[in-house]
Amino acid sequence: MSPFFTNHPIIAFGIPLLILSAILPIVLRPILHQAGRYDIPNDRSSHLVPTLRGGGVSNVLIAIIAWLNLSFFLPTGLPFQAHVIIGFSIALGILGIIEDFHPMAAITRLLAQFALSLVFTALILILNSREYAGGLLIVALVILFGCVWTINAANFMDGIHGVSSITAILAAIYTLAITGSRLDTAIAPIALIVLTSFAGFLPWNFPRPQLFLGDSGSYFLGAAYSAIATYIFISTWSVTLAIAPMLITLTDSTWTLAHRFIRHQKIMTPHKEHVFQRLQRRFASHTAATFLVFLFASISALIGIVRLYGPLPEAISLSMLILLAFLYCIQPIIFKAERIDWKSAS
Repeated sequence: MSPFFTNHPIIAFGIPLLILSAILPIVLRPILHQAGRYDIPNDRSSHLVPTLRGGGVSNVLIAIIAWLNLSFFLPTGLPFQAHVIIGFSIALGILGIIEDFHPMAAITRLLAQFALSLVFTALILILNSREYAGGLLIVALVILFGCVWTINAANFMDGIHGVSSITAILAAIYTLAITGSRLDTAIAPIALIVLTSFAGFLPWNFPRPQLFLGDSGSYFLGAAYSAIATYIFISTWSVTLAIAPMLITLTDSTWTLAHRFIRHQKIMTPHKEHVFQRLQRRFASHTAATFLVFLFASISALIGIVRLYGPLPEAISLSMLILLAFLYCIQPIIFKAERIDWKSAS
């Protein structure tokens, strides 16, 4: 094995994965077209023309290829926690592929998410055996429900051009930064996979969308998000470090769901009430809305980095994240976006 490969594994593995992830959609698009996998716009959509969906299949394939290569060719080998995290992300991606090609009932889909998240929760806690404040059961329930919610939050956020890929790239860079880009850690390998697969996919989805992620990509991303956050949390007990890279994804989905729940609306019904959707309509631009999401997500990630490497205490950094989340949510008011007719929105 060459010294370069040994000394620079991020580059040695990352560049081929990036190239492959940019090429795979060329092969995938005719298959999706033949299968009729089009996202047809309706009055709840943010796009105007039918667009192929299911592009996340390429992300899942990249993850499988990367997993095999890292397992066999990484000089230090992968820690078992990394296998669990990558396997969990791929399993959810496969569930998303099934949903893209053969849609399931909502309850079936949710039960499958809970089942896979339960297996992940059990394995990650067993492998990270330690004393848990508040008791093992409480921690397990927080992880289980946190995983399921993050998976769905990532799916809800996949609504405008480029927003999922750009936030995924940012979260991956954050994760590599806090791990020192060492592939022999538990979460750096999945971060490298997310970074390369979504960076390669981005030109297919932004600024002109030729391909949507679909459930395959958003489920895979949500599982990776939740696995990274879980491992950081049980390793550091820092909420700031755990949620910083995905704060905006969780905030937008939670804020919108809470609004709909309070107003007794159907939670599972498609809608256009997310903060990023209202911003997209306010500026009549997917690019502007995606930029604002990226801006707030970047600030959130920066707070996490300063929390780890700087003098920022947990209480202050967490307060800063809460303030940032609030400012993100009131953007439609600041920019005078249209008010939602909650009665007709139900």
